[in-house]
Amino acid sequence: MISTAAIPGHVPQSVVVDFDIFSPPDLKKGVHEAWLALHRSNRSSVLWTPRNGGHWIVNSGQLVPQFYRDFKHFSSRK
Repeated sequence: MISTAAIPGHVPQSVVVDFDIFSPPDLKKGVHEAWLALHRSNRSSVLWTPRNGGHWIVNSGQLVPQFYRDFKHFSSRK
């Protein structure tokens, strides 16, 4: 059973995506292809999914270092 979370009020609907990082859509095509499809979806560079309890997904490799450095805003705390 995959746990899903309610969308928090501060999360804009435009960045919400139904994407399970542990079982991406069309996984049979390959894990890299599944992630590439999300990246190419022309959605926001930062996405939020209700899957697996709800969490953010960085959809841009260029932003990853910034997120690691800014631990005050981007942490693994719930």
